[in-house]
Amino acid sequence: PEGALVFENVCFYGNKNSDFACFNGLLPHALRFGFTLKDLSEKFGKPAKFDDDLAKARWDLSDHSFFADFDEDGGADIYSFQPRVVDD
Repeated sequence: PEGALVFENVCFYGNKNSDFACFNGLLPHALRFGFTLKDLSEKFGKPAKFDDDLAKARWDLSDHSFFADFDEDGGADIYSFQPRVVDD
């Protein structure tokens, strides 16, 4: 409906991101900033998508998708969650 607010995503930023305050609470799925692609793949399986140029990976879980952005050292410094991605 017109004027309705729609949830798109939520992002949690680690301490290496200078544009936003660091999230210091508990992350969903017992995630931690600094997890590597290997750490996350061991926990969630192979990512549905991985972009080496952007250093970003996506996992599609049963009811939502989440993304990990990796810093230059290979540790996750941003996590994003949104409704499940459905590829065309």
